[in-house]
This record gives sequence, C-alpha cells and structure tokens, in this order.
Amino acid sequence: MPRPAIAIPGRFTESASALRYRGVVAARTLLEAVWAAGGDPHVLLPAQGPGALDWAERLRGMDGVLLPGGGDINPDRYGGDPSHPEVYDVDDVQDETDITLAQYVLSEGIPTLAVCRGLHVMNIVLGGTLIVDMPQHHRHHVHRVALEDPADHLGEIGRAHV
Repeated sequence: MPRPAIAIPGRFTESASALRYRGVVAARTLLEAVWAAGGDPHVLLPAQGPGALDWAERLRGMDGVLLPGGGDINPDRYGGDPSHPEVYDVDDVQDETDITLAQYVLSEGIPTLAVCRGLHVMNIVLGGTLIVDMPQHHRHHVHRVALEDPADHLGEIGRAHV
C-alpha cells in the first residue's frame, strides 16, 4: 500500500550552507515525522503567477496537508501593526500561499495539520486576530508533543468547520 502523500508548503530562506542561492526549505524534523508516521512528504513551492494558487490542481494526488511554522504573517492581514519592531521574516508570497491553501483545505475538507505559524494562518482564515508580539520568549522555540497511544486519540482530533 502506498504511503499517503502529504503536501507541505516550503519556506523561503536567504541562505543555507549547501546552497549558493536563496532557497526554499522544509524542516527536516517535520519531513522525518511525516515519514515516520507513514506518510510521504512533498514540499510545495510558494509561488505567484498563473496556476500558483490553483490548489485543486497543485494538490492533485495529495492525501493531506501540513501547514508548518515559519516567519510572521504580515500584520496588515489581521489588523495588527506592521511597523512593530519584533515583526520578522514577513513575505507576502508566503502569506498568500499559506492563506489561500488554508482556505482551500477548509472548504474541501482536506485532512490538515497546522503547527505554529500554520495555526496562526488558520486563525486568520477563520476570522481571528493575533497579538503582534508575545512578550515571553517564543521565537525558534520547539515544543515536543507525543501521544502515548496515537490510535487511542485519533478520534479526538477533529477538523475545523467554517
């Protein structure tokens, strides 16, 4: 039986030691976690232009989506202050990719896991707002999450409904 294909929007980076140019990356830990859970991760290019936001076409053959963490979402998207000094790594192409992808998966009922920035994206798509900067340390912080017996908890994990 083939592994379920899981789409993950890549993240722009200004540098990576193995590249000579700016890049599009996905966190190795996330890719390995999808693989360990039985899935096959597929990194998608955040893009503009014809067909870039045609999610029906771009997700053809995908069984689910993982919306990962990343830089801040442009505060203009949720009524925040874009000039706040702690706002970092804002990229309008990344925002448009993630937000339109989230709108699509919600409208189509596609299984989706959102983490960190991905949760912020879902919150905005569902009409929520964000605090531009949390005073406690959170940037680049990793939280470990483990289910004692994932099979016992799968029924508790639901989808958001608009």
